[in-house]
Amino acid sequence: MNKDPENKDTPRPVTGRVSIIIPTYNYGNYLGDAVNSCLQQTHPDVETIVIDDGSTDNTRSVCESFGDRITYIYQQNSGVSAARNAGLNIVSGEYVTFLDSDDILTPGSVSTRVDILIKDPTLSMAVGGILSLEDYDPSSPAPSKPGQPYITDRLYEDLLIGRYSGAGLLRSAPATRFRFPQNLTNGEDIAYFVKVSFGNKVYVMDEPVLIKRRHDGCLSRDFEKIMKQDMAIITTIMDDPYYGGKLDHLRKEFTSRRYLSLSRSMFNAGDDRNAVRYYLRAIKTKPGDIFKLSRFTKFIRACFRLAFSRSS
Repeated sequence: MNKDPENKDTPRPVTGRVSIIIPTYNYGNYLGDAVNSCLQQTHPDVETIVIDDGSTDNTRSVCESFGDRITYIYQQNSGVSAARNAGLNIVSGEYVTFLDSDDILTPGSVSTRVDILIKDPTLSMAVGGILSLEDYDPSSPAPSKPGQPYITDRLYEDLLIGRYSGAGLLRSAPATRFRFPQNLTNGEDIAYFVKVSFGNKVYVMDEPVLIKRRHDGCLSRDFEKIMKQDMAIITTIMDDPYYGGKLDHLRKEFTSRRYLSLSRSMFNAGDDRNAVRYYLRAIKTKPGDIFKLSRFTKFIRACFRLAFSRSS
């Protein structure tokens, strides 16, 4: 079933079809909602691919309940990047998008973005906004963001320095040209989308296309990934020869933001020692970040909590 995107004998993608790749691991309680949101899309031709990364819960039975309406593939536990890559190896659609198994697509998520790409063949990707499940109200339109929609050939910069975060739907060619880096356990999506958007035109929408669910399992898993990976994302992206040094001007900003992100995650997890450590590294990398009041406030609170715990 695997196919090489650079092999000239690879079958041509089915015109108009959209392949949705859902990697999952022990999220059987949420997976049904994710799959249903794909099957209920207004777009007429959707291929839903679920890659089960070695789940030990009820994931298989959930997938089997959908019958031949989805493609279900089981693999030994290899990580979310390997699961997404397994999906990329078998997509048959002209367009490709991704969905985490605990998230949900809005009803017009696929058709809206496909229409944009059909109207402008020079675009490689259309990205839309993300809402939390708590904030999503299908009966009322989401507020537009200032300056959107727009077309850019520098989305990769916005992703690296945190100016934008969204959900992309790509043409098959750029989507299957690259793979998610399997050495990363957190931020692998940033690395992939920086690469597929580098040197390409992207349409940035002003409406949400994905609903994100936050829950205890998600938060604990994120923390484990962050602790395991630390700063590996910096070298993975910045030292990639594909960019030819054209990202070097963003290294300091990206590194500082990564330290601040790690500091925030440690603070939220109650790990004050590492929260303080990462914050100080961020300030050392980019001293101007000390003026980001919300981060500085958390730093002070972490210092107080740390001092109190040592004295008690």
